[in-house]
Amino acid sequence: MLSTTTLLALIIATRNSEIKYSEYLETQANNACVKMVKREHNKKLLTKLTDRYIFAGENLGFDYDDENSLIDAFMNSEKHKKIQTSKLYNEIGIGQCKNPAGKTTVFLYGRK
Repeated sequence: MLSTTTLLALIIATRNSEIKYSEYLETQANNACVKMVKREHNKKLLTKLTDRYIFAGENLGFDYDDENSLIDAFMNSEKHKKIQTSKLYNEIGIGQCKNPAGKTTVFLYGRK
């Protein structure tokens, strides 16, 4: 598995605004990860998060072997970069799990 601490440090380095780690979002990200692998991913996950957060966002990474490659891929994708660097979000949670082809990493962003 990738290092959550390293991923968080890399994300912080890409942002112009502060972000803190959320255990609640981590739990939701881990739950979403497991459901994705079982093909039960709840497409209403972000709707569920908006019960607790004003804004919510999600980035997904599949089968990355190191933290830098994953964050670089997000920064090279306009959609992922927009979510990762958005000032709308001031909390993040990261979940990881294995899938039949490798591993899945779920990033959930929120603002209360």
